[in-house]
Amino acid sequence: MDFLKELEALNFTTESRERFSSVALNTPKYLEEAINFLSTSKLERSERILAALEFASRENPLILYSYSEQLIQLAENYSGHSGKRALSKIFLNYIQNPNFKVTPKQKEKIITISFLWLISNEKVAVKAFSMQTLHSLSEEYQWIRDDLKAILIKDYNLQSTGYKACSRKILKKLE
Repeated sequence: MDFLKELEALNFTTESRERFSSVALNTPKYLEEAINFLSTSKLERSERILAALEFASRENPLILYSYSEQLIQLAENYSGHSGKRALSKIFLNYIQNPNFKVTPKQKEKIITISFLWLISNEKVAVKAFSMQTLHSLSEEYQWIRDDLKAILIKDYNLQSTGYKACSRKILKKLE
């Protein structure tokens, strides 16, 4: 199987992401190549790769564990919405999975990225996963609770119905 052919055939359909994630799950060399492609790829290609990697992480939550530092570094300056959506979901999985040993430094970076995406002009899915990640981290970092609550209350009336629904759930949990 040719990795570059798989990469070129990758798109956002479920079937395509499923096929690519199957290749990544069964061929560690291809998974590593996909991760390495992220930093050198054009935005469109990296968005497709991230969507497929997020899909693969549903099948095997630990598959991206050894690449967590690379993914966090990528997220710090990433500009594509679909990729941010995938990254925000991956970070939520990192934080919520007890088998992930996320370092304090990585948690700090994830907190910074999540707050930035929450207050920026991002799509609802990115904001929703970010607020869920922050809520999960608020158990360990109490200061997050007040900041997160303040942002959700301040932005509530300015945001979409989807944002409001997720925000209500998080606000309820924060009380």
